[in-house]
Amino acid sequence: MRHSVLLTALLTTLSAACGHAPPPAPVAFEPCEVPVGTSDSMGRLIHGVGFAFCLPESWRPTVPGQDTTDAKQWRGAGGSLAWGTGRPRGFIGQDVQITVTYPIVRGSNPRPIPQDPPSLCSRKTSALAPDGVPLIITAVECQRQWTVTAFSTQPAIFIQGETRSATVADLLERIVSTIRFPASRR
Repeated sequence: MRHSVLLTALLTTLSAACGHAPPPAPVAFEPCEVPVGTSDSMGRLIHGVGFAFCLPESWRPTVPGQDTTDAKQWRGAGGSLAWGTGRPRGFIGQDVQITVTYPIVRGSNPRPIPQDPPSLCSRKTSALAPDGVPLIITAVECQRQWTVTAFSTQPAIFIQGETRSATVADLLERIVSTIRFPASRR
């Protein structure tokens, strides 16, 4: 026992001395009532500020949580997700890059430019009212990059996920639809 304590202390000290932060501590697992991910796996309940939602068990935090809330950033299954208070930063994630290309036509009689250029992004919006709280969910796809956002103005919270996979985008939509607002926190 003494050796394992010394080894842990040594590794923590060396990690700090080398400038490496220790990985976030594992989050205590609290099961969800709503399955997410595969149909046979229950998720873990994530506590935000005044709300809660479910994530698949396999997702891991990328930063530690606080005393009364779980981690704000998560990664798993080819996607990432963050939650917060206030408004989301936008409906297209920060990692989304849009590339626009059009042919350059030379000569005195060029082809006409199309009246309606092709759409670079598609957007789907829906509304829910879990526990009587209005919640807007948007899913934006831009050149095979998806951003799924759920937000409420009262309380002002959001969850936003990003991925490059249509399958994971569907999973993100299922995740944000699990948001609940406990009566004691409203």
